[in-house]
Order: sequence, then structure tokens, then C-alpha cells
Amino acid sequence: WPPPSAVTLSAGDGLKTVYLWVRDAAGNTAHEMDTITLDTLAPTIASFALNGGAIYTDGTTVSLDVGAIDGTGTPVADYNVTQTSAEPGSGWTTTKPTAHVLTGGDGLKTVYFWVRDAAGNTASRTDTIMLDTAPPTITSFPLPQYTKSTGQVFTITATDATSGIARYEVYGDGVASGFEEFTSDESVSASFTLTDVEGSKAVTVRITDAAGNSTIGSYTTTLDTVDPTIASFELNGGATYTNDPEVSLDVGAMDGTGTPIAHYNVTQTSGEPVSGWTTTKPTSHTLTGGEGLNTVYFWVRDAAGNTAYAMDTITLDTVEPVISGDTLEAAATGITGFTVTDDGGSGVDAGAFTVNGVDDGRFDGTSLTGLEAPTEGNPEEYILGAADNAGNETTVTVRHEWVAEDTFAAEILGP
Repeated sequence: WPPPSAVTLSAGDGLKTVYLWVRDAAGNTAHEMDTITLDTLAPTIASFALNGGAIYTDGTTVSLDVGAIDGTGTPVADYNVTQTSAEPGSGWTTTKPTAHVLTGGDGLKTVYFWVRDAAGNTASRTDTIMLDTAPPTITSFPLPQYTKSTGQVFTITATDATSGIARYEVYGDGVASGFEEFTSDESVSASFTLTDVEGSKAVTVRITDAAGNSTIGSYTTTLDTVDPTIASFELNGGATYTNDPEVSLDVGAMDGTGTPIAHYNVTQTSGEPVSGWTTTKPTSHTLTGGEGLNTVYFWVRDAAGNTAYAMDTITLDTVEPVISGDTLEAAATGITGFTVTDDGGSGVDAGAFTVNGVDDGRFDGTSLTGLEAPTEGNPEEYILGAADNAGNETTVTVRHEWVAEDTFAAEILGP
């Protein structure tokens, strides 16, 4: 019997009794015995989940939710948690861990929960979770600075690099009916209702990603549903007639009644214009209605989109009056039978008759008086002038001559 240093246990797991025998040279024997449990089976872990099976987390510390553990013959003695698949050589603890701190920054994490029984058999279960500690970014929330509508509809856009957008919310003391939407998209069409009181509104947007990180944006808008006012509006300072298609626009004080005036327009139709708006207040306008009465509309639009207009009329007359005299009758010191007509629509200006450029009262549109009697062979010529109420002027030359004793003649020679 050589001295033994090892023994091979019999096949099969379970309790084993081992006897160590000794015999002396005289043949006397003795023995000692001991027992040991042979366990060649790895432990079992019924289940393992991080944060109760969550897909995402915004914190590096996650809970370890472990189901029943069976040592399959021998009790579980040690525990370990790693983020690598290799069986750990260190870090074992006799206390079952309930939490783990994720390492390695944001991204997908694989966590291994290890157990080791008293026989040295090991087993592991794994679970994955997406670590996302970065909040989303709001890239677009086109809330207007001013609005005339309590109902707001537009697209909110946000981005999130890791877990994706989960919720959009719009709320605040300026919001009467909020908006909440769950979506995995990076943009959503939002609709919400502002409170109906005129003035500034506070609106808050909260974007939450799937991991629970939130970004909050604070915005303001001003509700203005009141049309602007225009104190006064005149063409050419209130003139009734003009002979120039380009007229001045004389505009009184304008009030946006809550929001500033943003745009201006000038039309000759009563329908609100769609195009042609400008940020610069116009000071003149070219009439497009041709000869006759023209109606001009001066429009303003405030920053909220409310519009108002004022209107004025003016008669465009570019036609010169006509001085005629088909049946002139001449005397020694005067001529009668003139006619002054105006076809442009403004009418003859009764106070604008002239003789040789001077308004001396001798020509009244029908007769020319106060003349010196012409002598034989020495006719007199006069330049008669007239104007209409639009400012158009005309002149003709009239000859006054001696014909015979106490007989005189007159004729219009032309302009």
C-alpha cells in the first residue's frame, strides 16, 4: 500500500464518504473517514433584468433584478457583476449585489451577473440596456413672435443621438389647451390653444427622450386680434383733381394696437392684397385707373397679421382745356363769343384766365374786354390762357383788327 495523495471519487454527484486505511508491518490496520459532496453542475439563474427589463436608462446606476438562483447541489457562495463576457478572476463577493454602475459612457451596455457555488462552479446571465445621459436638442419650434390666432399648429423638431424622442409637450400659463404627443419621430405636428386674453403669452416646450432625459425650452408670443388703425389718409394732401398719375400718399398716425406695424401696401381694389406688401411705408403711388375718378386703398398689416386700410379718391385729368371761338364778334375795345371747355373731367378753373400771361380780369372765358382799338393796318394780337381744375393749361393767340370805319374783326390764330 503506497501512501495515497489523492483519490478519485466514484461517479455521480452527491455525498461521498472516503476512508483512509493504514496497516503497520505487523499487519494491524486502522482507518479514518471523511465526507465530501461532489457537485459538477453549474448553478442556475432563473432570470436577470436591468432596471426591471427597461430598454433605456438616463442614469449610470441600474438595479439588478435577479430571479431564483439554484446551486444545484451546493449553495451559491459568491457573486460578481461585469461588463465583459470572460469569467472574472476577482471582484467576487459573498453578498448578492442589487445595483451596478454602468461604465464606458453612453451607448448599449451588456451586463453579466455571475454566481459561483461552493464547489466552484460558475454561471452567468446577461441583459442589455441603452445608457443615454444626454438630453434631446430642440432644433425648431417656430412659435411666432406675434399672432392673431389662439389656435397654433406647426411642426416641432428635435433630435436625440441615443435613445430617440419619446414625448413632446407644450404647456404654460399662456396655453389654454395643451399638447402632448408620444412618438418615436424627430418631428411632430403640434396643435394647441392659447388663452384668449390679448397680450404676451408664456409657452413652454418639453422634449423627453426614451431614456427619460428632458429638454425644456421657454418661448413667448404676443396675441393680438385687433386690427391696426390709420388716423387719416389723403391723396395729394386732399386734392380733388390731379393731372399727374403719380400722387403723394399723406398718411396720419398708425397704431398697431398691441403689435407694431410690419407691412404696407397700396392698391386700387377693395380686396385685401395677397402680394405686393413691403416693409417700407410708401409715400407715393402711380394711378392705374386711367382718366377719371381713381380710388386708392392704403393698407397696413401688423406683425400679428391683422390688416386695416384707409381710402381716398382723386380724379385724374391730363387733358388740356380748349379755348374756341367759332362765332366771335369784335368791337373797338372788346371781343365776345369765346368758349372754354374741358373734356378731362375736372372742369374749367374760373379763376385761371389770363391775357398775355397776366390775370388782369380782361378775359373771363367768354369775352375779352378793355382793349385798345386797332387802327387800319395795325392789328393787335393777344395770348389768351385758361386752365382746368386739375392744373392743365392751354393758350391761343387772338388777332383783333380794323376792317372799316366802326367795323372790326377777330379770329383765333392758334396756340
